[in-house]
Parts: sequence; C-alpha cells; structure tokens
Amino acid sequence: MLDALAWLLRGAGPQSWDRQVSALGNDLRWTVRSSAPTLPVELVDAILASGRDELIVAVCDQEHRMTTALRERLAASGNAVVAFQAPDRGPYGWPLRDRRAVFAAARPGDPAWTGTVGKMLDCTEVGRLRAAVVSPFPELARHVLEHAGAELTRAERLRAEFCVSPGDPGPVADAEGTAGAIEELRTRPCPEQLGWRTDLDWERILAAHRAEPFGPAAAAAVAGHPGCPEHLVAALIAAHPVAVAEVAHPTPRLIATPFPPKTPAAAARHRAERAVRAGLPAGDLLRATPAAAVLDAAYRCRVVLDELPWQVADRLGTDVARWTAVRGRLRSHRGSTVDLLNDVTSGAAPTAWPDARPLPDLQARKGVSGTRAAFLVLLDAAPVAAHLALFDHLDDRTIHDLLAHGRWRDEWVDAAVGSANPALRRSLSCRRDLAPAVIERLAACDDPAVNGQLFRADDIPMNLRARILSQRPFTPGRIEPVPLDPALREHLMGYSGGSGGSPYHSRDAIDCADHELQLHILRHRVIYGRTPQLRLVLNIWRRHGQPAVEKLLAATDGPATLKGRFLSARVATRVRRLLAEPEPEALQRLSDEVMWGESLPAQLEILRNLTQARLRESHDWHWAAIADERVTGPLPDRVLLSLSDRPGCPPWFRARHGSWLEQDLSRGRPVSELLPLLGFGHQRLAAELLGDGRIGWPDLFTYTRATWALAVFGSAPSAVAEDGLRVLRTIVGSTVDGHPEAWVLAIQMLSGFEGSVTELLSTAAAAVG
Repeated sequence: MLDALAWLLRGAGPQSWDRQVSALGNDLRWTVRSSAPTLPVELVDAILASGRDELIVAVCDQEHRMTTALRERLAASGNAVVAFQAPDRGPYGWPLRDRRAVFAAARPGDPAWTGTVGKMLDCTEVGRLRAAVVSPFPELARHVLEHAGAELTRAERLRAEFCVSPGDPGPVADAEGTAGAIEELRTRPCPEQLGWRTDLDWERILAAHRAEPFGPAAAAAVAGHPGCPEHLVAALIAAHPVAVAEVAHPTPRLIATPFPPKTPAAAARHRAERAVRAGLPAGDLLRATPAAAVLDAAYRCRVVLDELPWQVADRLGTDVARWTAVRGRLRSHRGSTVDLLNDVTSGAAPTAWPDARPLPDLQARKGVSGTRAAFLVLLDAAPVAAHLALFDHLDDRTIHDLLAHGRWRDEWVDAAVGSANPALRRSLSCRRDLAPAVIERLAACDDPAVNGQLFRADDIPMNLRARILSQRPFTPGRIEPVPLDPALREHLMGYSGGSGGSPYHSRDAIDCADHELQLHILRHRVIYGRTPQLRLVLNIWRRHGQPAVEKLLAATDGPATLKGRFLSARVATRVRRLLAEPEPEALQRLSDEVMWGESLPAQLEILRNLTQARLRESHDWHWAAIADERVTGPLPDRVLLSLSDRPGCPPWFRARHGSWLEQDLSRGRPVSELLPLLGFGHQRLAAELLGDGRIGWPDLFTYTRATWALAVFGSAPSAVAEDGLRVLRTIVGSTVDGHPEAWVLAIQMLSGFEGSVTELLSTAAAAVG
C-alpha cells in the first residue's frame, strides 16, 4: 500500500524535481523504495541525475514490484548504480536485454562508473558478468572473458573481444544479427539471447525454419520475442503447438487460427489463457479457437465476454434441442464460439443429456473446469428463461455447476423450492453468499442435506442456525423432527480445538437437540450469562430428562477448565435447588425464569446498565424492537454500536448502527463536524462512504488531517481513488505545483501536520510567497 506522501506526489503535474530531490535527500527514501513505479517520471529522472546512491538504490528496490515501464526507463539511463543493483535472476530478475542496455549506455567519464567497474571486477558470477560485454570499459570486458568466457555465446565473446581490442566490426555485427541468432537457435537456443536482439530479419528466420524446422525450445524462443510477426508464429505453432502456445503473444489472427489435428489439449489451454489475460476484446475471444478452451479460460480468469449474452439469446434462446446440441458438440468442436453457436440447428432433443453426471459430493465443494466450465459460461450468458426451460433436462451435475457457481439469478429460488428434483435446492444451498431471505426459504423445505449446507452460509440468521440444530420442522402440520444432516454432524463433531476457526456460535449448544453433539460444543464454546445458561438447562431437561441435567452439573463440578465447567457457580446452585423440588413445579418455575430473562423488558434493563461482561452474554436479542425507539425509547449510541459487533447481529442492524459515523450522517449532522473526529481505524469506512456518494473527496481534503485523508486512497476501489486523484491534482495545481520550495516545505511538514490537505498545501505555498 502506498504511503501518504506517495499519494500526494501522484497529485503533482509535470515539472522539474531537481530542487526538491536536492533539498529533501533521504527524506524521500522510504516513499521511493515502496512506491517508485507510481511516482512522477520526472521525479525518477531527477533521482537518477542526483547522484544520491541511497535514493537510486531505493528506486531499484523490488519491494515496490518493478513495472516494465520503470525498468526500461532505468535501463536507458546508463546509471552506474542501476547497473550494479539490477538483479540477474530470481522472481525479480531483470531481462538480459535491460541489463545490457544499462552497460551499453555507460559514460566512461562519469566518476560513478569507476566505483561500479571496480565492484564488477570483484565479481565472478556469470549471470551478472555477461551483461557487461557491451560496456565501454576494456578492463571490465577482459575480466568477463577471463571469468565467464566458457559460458558466453559467440556473439558475446566477439563483443567483449572487440571492446578489449577494437578491430573489424563486421564479425561482431554478423554474430549479433540474424545470422548469429539462427546459429544460436540451432545450437543453444535461449529466449534471453534472442530477446536482446532488436533488428532481426524475420523472413530470413522463417526461411531457415522451413528449410530445417527449429526444435521446440528454439521455436518457443522465436515466438516469445516481442517483435516476432504473426505469420512466423503461425508457422512455428504448426511444428510445436504446445511449446509455442505457452509463450506466443496472442493476437486476434493467431488465436482464431485452428490448431493442427491431434494437437494436445494443453496447447489450446495455454493459448486461450494467455489471450484472456492479455485483455483482448470479447469479440476476438469469441472468434478464437477452440471454443471450449477459450470459454474455460474466461471462466477461470473471471472475464465477462460482453458480446456473448446477445449471441446466446439469439442463437439458442430457450430452445432445449439447440442447447443440448451445443453441449454435445462443445468438447470436440475445433472452431470458435461464434461458429459453434451459428452452426447449431433446432430439432428434437435427445432423450439423455450429453455427458450426464450425478450430483457431486456437496461436502467436497468441487469447482468447475474444462468443458463443464465452458458450458457454464454459456449458461451464465443466457437469459434466466433459458435456465427455467432447461432445469427439467439438465443432468444433476450441470444443475450444480450453474446454481452453485453461476451468476446469481433471483428466479432460481422459486424454481428450486417448487421443483420435484432436490438437486436444484441442494445445489443452490451450497452457495456461501446467500441472502438471509433466501436461506430462510430454502430451510423451509425441511431437507437435511440442504440444511447441512445452509448452516455454513456466511449470513445465516441465528434463529435459522438454532432451528436447524433443534431439528424443528418448518412444514406446517409436521410433527416429526428434521434430522441433522450426517455430514454436518460429522463436521461439527470433528472440531477438537487447536488451529482453525471454531465452527460454533455462542448459542449453538443451547439449541442443539443432539445431546452428544451438544456436550461436545459445550467443551469448546462457553455460554455466558445467567439467562442463556438457564435456557440451556431448560432445553436439556425437557428433551433428555432430569438425569441429563444431573450429568451437566457433574461436569460443572469438575476441573475449572474451559473443557470442564459448563455452568457458572451461581447457575449451578440454582439448578440444584430446582432438582430438589418436584419435577413439574421445578420445570414450570425454571421456564418462568427463562421467559422473563429472555423478554424485551429484561434485555432493555441489561442494555440501560450495560457493562462489557454483560455485553458478552449469549442472549438472543430482540433486534427489531431494540432498534425501534418507539418501542424501547432512545438507547445510547455506544450501546447500539456495541451490539452491532455481537454474533448474530442482523446485517440491517449493523448497517444502521455499526458506526457512530453512520448514525450521525443518517441524522443529518454536518460533515464538517463529523470528519475531523475520524481516526486511523476508519479509512475503510470512509472509502465505502465515498463510493456511496455520502461524502466527497473535497470534504476529506478539507475537514480531516492530511495524512489520514491521503491514507484513505489505499482503502478505496480504483475508480473511487481516481476520482480522488482528480480532486487532489486540482488542489496541488493551484498551490504548490511549479514552486519547488513550496513542495519541499509541504513534504517536510506532512507527517506532523495537524491540518487538512488543503491547509497543508496552502500553508506551504503562502510561506514561500
């Protein structure tokens, strides 16, 4: 994440930075080290020209993930420090082309190069030395020949020898040109050695390949060169499709060219993924071959093909026969997606769906890949009417692919609930992002397998977790319980503490009807509060009888450890007294106590005298009534804010009361009063409010501390951040831009400045006149 100064500098317009770099020196080091690719290019040039080694080293640092544009700019500088700092290997290694460029641009009269040459003369690593063959320093070239000569190519040796003893440049030019490149491709093909050559005769290389085809490594080296023309790549693909597909730069013409027959599927996958990741337009991707590989790559890369929906709607619509034909042809189709859709004709649908498979194991949560992923992209592009028409014909595995992994459609819920095929609702229940209302509708089907998946949904309401664990049915008139899904029970029984998140919430044990599972949960999840613990005792007594309550007390009387004590001493004492009474009266008395403790008046009494310990209690809060001031009267904001962090808090309650800023904005309190109160934990919230349009960047730059406002950029989505940069550039342009001394002062003041961005820049501009 960029620091505050980096974002401020991004607001600068084109200008010279020599004065600022000279005045600030090491004050810029951290920002340069962490954010160099985002800084103004004029600032980078000023750093390179400054001769300040520590800043130049910071520019070359890999912590900021060097971009190609910055690396090429550094390479063209001929800077001595850059030459020594550029890494030759590893994930951040520079290409040989760029490392050679730095040495080729070296200036013999520059004192900085004297030190770099001295360091290189102590180096014996071939990877670092071979780039120096193009340097203008004979002593360095001699050192390279002595210590790396056996590893150098003929072109590299001739270049180094020419530096040591200049003579006829012809042999060097031939070795470094096309003839030398072809020779190396025949003997020791290397993409880096071909990559630094920029003036190649591609027709001559094509002729050489036709006369005697290159091997796979050589073909890949040629195809991977950024200057390799399309027709040469096509010829190389025909000879070595897999090797070339992995490296060739995708173009519309290339990706539309079918592979030769019997080409391995890996080649199609490589080429399709490179095309999708390269950001080619949807129209080109839909005309790329083969269709299945391209659609699969689009699914894996989460790329939406804009043209596909109307093509699918126009060619397939809701025609089941056409959809069936497309699915049957998809795996073996060698043409493009457009060809696949255009060639399909209507007719009688076959009796069986192609490649039919049963519903997968819901616990495995397997993804979608290959032909199934490709077909899912087509289904995702289809109108929902097509889904509704296909549900009675699709195999269960394809239903699962669509409903568990496809783009959400509201109409699926009615179809799943009303279908005789349980695969629809079971597949839909696998989605972890279901809305609470959808979870409730699916849970009402009383299907244990569905409940087993819904229980793990991200936003399942607490009352539904309780209902699933209590095994109470939804179906009107049904008396028998809904059994707990065996897979869910195994999952819950399998937790034994230690690493990994607990699958239990605070009230799960209270509601659980499976006594063995209930006791297991209690060993790992403490129930806090008198009323929740009494509710636990009441439920156990009613479901499992007095002996089960006595067993609970016996465990409570055991060692005072998390896995031993289930009830507080106060609750245990109360339960013992009740056990000494006649059972019917004791149960009624206990029930009355619990009913009062769970009532709204009792909960309001807690909230009006709230302590941290009482807030932790495992209550089933009356959320709607608590939020309604007409029912409860006004509660302090801090109470509502604290409740919004409790397990089981509904999303609507958290959205309304989850921050005092949300509360005050909703009540119309002026932004100018609210924003100065924000602290460093609120940047993400501010970014969300900016995205919603509830506050604006001018507000942040006017009413909040400068470093805080600039830090919000790091939490904002890219579109929101770009809006902020436009506002910032306007402020910078009207204050410090074009005034080096004002920039220096603003940068020096930034970290400790208590005022806003606008005040910081205006103060700096006014101070220097």
